Amino acid sequence: MVSPDVSALPLHGQTTARFNSSWTLVNRRVEPAKGCECPEGERCFRITGVVRSKFRATVTVKMPPMPPGLTPCQRQRVHAFINTELFRHQREHRIRLQSYDGVVETAVDVTGCWPSGVRVELQAVHDAVDERRRVAARDHSAGIDPFTAELDLDCD
Repeated sequence: MVSPDVSALPLHGQTTARFNSSWTLVNRRVEPAKGCECPEGERCFRITGVVRSKFRATVTVKMPPMPPGLTPCQRQRVHAFINTELFRHQREHRIRLQSYDGVVETAVDVTGCWPSGVRVELQAVHDAVDERRRVAARDHSAGIDPFTAELDLDCD
């Protein structure tokens, strides 16, 4: 029996993450300030407090279908491979992508026009933390690739 070329088999899982985040300002102190050129209807304030950012990755794992053209014995071996080695590898991707999850508190001291200018600055604080966490989680996940494994398909 001629065994199919294992490297040609599409036996690759796909693990993706949808990153979600939100923030609130806690322990805030607001006091009137000077030095801002605010639009009509807004006033200059100094705001201190903590930006509390919450992060959550929703991870989806897709496993490959059974390739066509295999014998029953080969299908059994491919099935076992997908449900053991490949599944463990994709689970590790999920764990690494979920390193994004958590809460980060960042102290802030912002002076600006309320609400427009101050909100933009507070959002920028959150966005900077969010971007660092996304990049770190993706890099951590990518660190276990390329995935290589032996699969003996030499059977009838």
